[in-house]
Amino acid sequence: MYPHCSAYGMQLYAQYPFLKATGRLADRLMRCSHDRDMYVFAAIKGRGRLLDMLSADSARLYDRQWAEHPHAVDVWQRGDASDSYVFINHLINKEYYREALLEIEREELLGKGHTSRLWADRLLCLRALGAYEDGIYLYETQCRPAIKRRPEVGIQAALLYYSTANYDSVSAVLGSLEEITLSGEAERVAILQGLVAARKGTYGEATDRLCGGAVSISSYQQKVNADVINALQTFRPKKTAVAGLLGVVPGAGYWYAGHRGSALTALLVNSLLAYATYTSVRSENYGVAGLCGFLGVSFYIGNISGSMRSVRRYNARKKEKLFKQLEQNNGVLIN
Repeated sequence: MYPHCSAYGMQLYAQYPFLKATGRLADRLMRCSHDRDMYVFAAIKGRGRLLDMLSADSARLYDRQWAEHPHAVDVWQRGDASDSYVFINHLINKEYYREALLEIEREELLGKGHTSRLWADRLLCLRALGAYEDGIYLYETQCRPAIKRRPEVGIQAALLYYSTANYDSVSAVLGSLEEITLSGEAERVAILQGLVAARKGTYGEATDRLCGGAVSISSYQQKVNADVINALQTFRPKKTAVAGLLGVVPGAGYWYAGHRGSALTALLVNSLLAYATYTSVRSENYGVAGLCGFLGVSFYIGNISGSMRSVRRYNARKKEKLFKQLEQNNGVLIN
């Protein structure tokens, strides 16, 4: 898992009082490396890791960088064979995003200047590399006016905002594009608006955008969109209070939250600590009894509070999988 339990514990003790940090660390130790479907999977320093960070936003950004990087490719060929845009497009299609940025920098310095095509490609590369804030800053400070000449710049800006869950800004950019967009971009605008509507929970608008005449996609794609939106509408989240009550029995709360591996670990650890405390008291080894008792209480409290957090994690992961299915079905994030 990332960060490792020791680093996670250091962050906990730096941010929370001792007892709260101890309970949360106990929860982390019981969950460590179990129930992989409940966590974001990302590449950290070249290795796959399960993300369990104190900041849920950090995990979400890692998730987008890992999942979308292979797909953030501009699939259009532009210009003739001698055109520098073709070479930049080739680099992007080969996923050489940093090299494409260097070529764009060279073109802007020596040749083409700050053209709208280069702005769009630069924003695309920054999004593919996960540099969302850099791309948004570039759009806000320099290339916003370019959307009047090339709507693709606005599309890339909207995708950057979408990747940071700033859905109000996505809607603002798309709203400005609706008046000036070329026919070739109208469908992408409609799909993005539908995805934003789904993210905001306005499922009626999402259905109109993704299952109606606004998009010329196949009937199968529209059916998948309708099924996913219906699943989002009818999704019944599990209750944190129920998980907390069930957590009175070690492991039961985790089991309810869908964390089956963590449930078995919690039952085993709490049982062993209770037994160790009991046998130490019987043998009048009160020092060990006190230590085992403190650990037992910490893991017991961690089991209850961790069960409640696990329910929130379960609900978030289930909905996020549906959102990702909707995004992949419509393919708007791939270029």
